[in-house]
Amino acid sequence: MRTLQDRLRELNDQYAASLALEAVKAAQAEAPVATQVTIRNHGQIRSMVLPVGWIEEGREEGDIGARSYWSFHPEKGSDVRICFYYRGRHVSPEAGQRFHEILQLRPHWLTSSQIASIAEIIRDKKSEDAFQALLFQTNDFNGKNVLLVEGRYKTIDEDTIAMYIDADGMGRAIQEVFFQAPKGEYLRYLREAKAALGSIVWK
Repeated sequence: MRTLQDRLRELNDQYAASLALEAVKAAQAEAPVATQVTIRNHGQIRSMVLPVGWIEEGREEGDIGARSYWSFHPEKGSDVRICFYYRGRHVSPEAGQRFHEILQLRPHWLTSSQIASIAEIIRDKKSEDAFQALLFQTNDFNGKNVLLVEGRYKTIDEDTIAMYIDADGMGRAIQEVFFQAPKGEYLRYLREAKAALGSIVWK
């Protein structure tokens, strides 16, 4: 037969459990919800899903066809970035034609002569004194041939993987998407950055 003391102990346990449950609910309500940004209708990109917890850093954009720069970073890593860049002007017809022709070939590693022929496209990555290249390769990326360049900027010790996109079908309007981070942080975020690039759906 249950005693009054047993009943009081049971009620006390139930009350303690109720308080604990309320504390958990309160903590869940106060916990920040991780954000996940989806890029939509940006240049040749129909959609692209950024890593969870990455936030917008800044955006510079003029009229249609003008230079634009849009960057995102992890909430706790402002020196780690995924960026969308358009230089705001067409490259020369000669450089555009060479770039277009290279992208028409089957995916391949670029030769030194091919790299030299698109120096206007890759800009600061053409100098071996400034940039240590690990990869110059065309790739069928989710159904679209693009140029991928990976390497390290020597003067600032930052690593990058950049995608160059033929945005007008003639090789003259170049859309760029790149991931860049200090060399000590690059590998830490590389997998989720590549997953974001891999989520691209083209227009």
